[in-house]
Amino acid sequence: MSAYRLYCLEGLGKFCEAQWMTATDDESAVLEARQRTPGALKCEVWEGSRLVAKLDIFDLENDRIFPSTDSSSAPGDGHI
Repeated sequence: MSAYRLYCLEGLGKFCEAQWMTATDDESAVLEARQRTPGALKCEVWEGSRLVAKLDIFDLENDRIFPSTDSSSAPGDGHI
């Protein structure tokens, strides 16, 4: 199991939620994030300093899932 963090924004673009999660892999972490945040408009899933996915409630088919080799900057640096 790996530790993941979930960061979400609400309708006014304000930071509304941060949660710790554990999951067996990135795909499981993204599925868990969807179940935990039905009211958030945009979310990011992070594993340590690695951005795993950007989720958008209005555009589910175009969620951005990043390969496991991607290293990105910290949340809040324009990634949502």
